[in-house]
Amino acid sequence: MDPSTCAGFRDQELERLAKHIARTRFARRLAGVQGWLKPKERQILYALARWLPGPFLEIGSWVGLSTCCIAMGIRDSRQKKEFITSDFNPSIENFRLVPAGVGFFVPKDSEECRGICSVDLFEHEIKPVITSPGGVLRQLRLNLARFGLTDLVAIHTGDFDQVDNVGYRFIFCDAMHDPDEISLNAPKLRPYLSRGAVLACHDSSPANEECIRSYFPIGHSFTVDSLFVGEVV
Repeated sequence: MDPSTCAGFRDQELERLAKHIARTRFARRLAGVQGWLKPKERQILYALARWLPGPFLEIGSWVGLSTCCIAMGIRDSRQKKEFITSDFNPSIENFRLVPAGVGFFVPKDSEECRGICSVDLFEHEIKPVITSPGGVLRQLRLNLARFGLTDLVAIHTGDFDQVDNVGYRFIFCDAMHDPDEISLNAPKLRPYLSRGAVLACHDSSPANEECIRSYFPIGHSFTVDSLFVGEVV
């Protein structure tokens, strides 16, 4: 498919597009960028960004693994596509022990838990980043700069529902890891998803997909590893 044709996917036709996405190669290793996306999941995000029309929104960049995949897809599309990534720049004060592990709280004295990870994951992968100089935001910017992607991404720090709604055609939401987190974030996300928009969510499962479908009218969809991709109808 010629990149110039991607503007024609105003109603997405995700079933047809999915076949093309599956054939799109993405061999970049992105060495040194921390994250939890499997290689095939990275390829899907890259391909979606390459072939879908913009604008794009990412919710939950962390230090930029998914952000880099999406930005590289935009760059290789040879088209101008607005791309905003939104995340917090949390400090150690935003995390505290809860019965199921370590909870994330914003603001730090909130009683509403935004997400939970294991103690082991927090100690070995999250804590070293949030306690480093400049924290998450600095690492994100350094990783984008290292791959020459800075000019392709606008960074928003804070809650994603404070980002201007410009009619996004593709949203990658890495903030729906379980039904509780979906129930917290889906109502805020719903106004950002119009008919024909494509939603991708990481760490999906059958239970997560069922919960996502209870909030969004999803038509054609597919799942690669734990990346769920669906079209709003």
